[in-house]
Amino acid sequence: MFDLWKLKDFASGEGLARQVFSEQFDTSDWIDITVPGDVHQALIEAGRLADPFYDRNEDRCAWMEEREWWYRISFAGEEKPLRQDERLLLVFEGLDTFVTIWLNGEVLGKQMNMFREVVFDVGSRLHSDRPNTLALCFHPPLLQMELSPFESWGRNSYRVMMRKAQFGYGWDWGPRLPTIGIWRPIELRRQRYAAIQGMHFSTIEIDTNSNKALVAVQVDVERFAGEQAVELSITLLSPERAAGTAVVAEQTLTLQGSGSQLSAKVYIKIENPQLWWTHELGAHTGRYFLGQTVLPEERAATRALPPQPRSTCLPDRMPPPLRETCSQAVSQKTYPGKRPVGACALYLASNRIPRWRAT
Repeated sequence: MFDLWKLKDFASGEGLARQVFSEQFDTSDWIDITVPGDVHQALIEAGRLADPFYDRNEDRCAWMEEREWWYRISFAGEEKPLRQDERLLLVFEGLDTFVTIWLNGEVLGKQMNMFREVVFDVGSRLHSDRPNTLALCFHPPLLQMELSPFESWGRNSYRVMMRKAQFGYGWDWGPRLPTIGIWRPIELRRQRYAAIQGMHFSTIEIDTNSNKALVAVQVDVERFAGEQAVELSITLLSPERAAGTAVVAEQTLTLQGSGSQLSAKVYIKIENPQLWWTHELGAHTGRYFLGQTVLPEERAATRALPPQPRSTCLPDRMPPPLRETCSQAVSQKTYPGKRPVGACALYLASNRIPRWRAT
């Protein structure tokens, strides 16, 4: 839905003066740009820019920093109207960097951090009888810094306060090519009464004598409609899921309380855990998959399988004497008859180092 956009550059402030954000605006002379992507690549494909990594071509790209870059796209709204306990979120996973967002000619919001997603509830803003229009204006970063000066020592101090990839402004080992544009996916996310906001797991114990492991799983849920209890299904799949779905453990957890933010923790015992090793120390196939699903109010009998993780991050704690290696990814998707799903990869790593074999 949000894969192919139109792109055009203007002098700073010109796009706003010409009301490029309006629903009806001629984009016949605009170029195509794929999302996720980058403005430099789009200009290269359109023949407006030579390869910036060849010779001194980076100097011919300096003008791009002074322009504002506009994205536009039209899309259809939801066919089915929202229920009272539903919401529709427009999620921008990554915008680089200083950007103002318009939806159907009205300002939806702004973003100034390329590393954080920005989310808007657009359930009451979308048209159902005609196309919707999104317009994004990426402002020149250095002009934004002039509006809030910061005194610092060192080289290129003007970029210190930007929540933007610092390598884009060059160094002795790389060219100065500050990236611009929608660099991560965009999606419309329809949710009903509750949504998983995050989950975290930690290895509590690995008992090599009894060959068991204990894992703690914490889940955070936002209940945005009603005051009813929220029921979660937590499923742990074994590393052999390729040969068939092997459920190691499955539990149902009920979250209750007042307010919209709910959280709970559950402990899962794993018999005969498959431990994970780094590639130089042994087999590293012990990757479990942990899925969480918010069950519907009517408690459907069937459940969706957890999606594959899409990103990883380092563990935030490694309590001695146990050594914990983990990879996390949180995603939310909607399945028919189900609520948003969270999934992550779980690794169990031993703190024992195997002996090297003599060669």
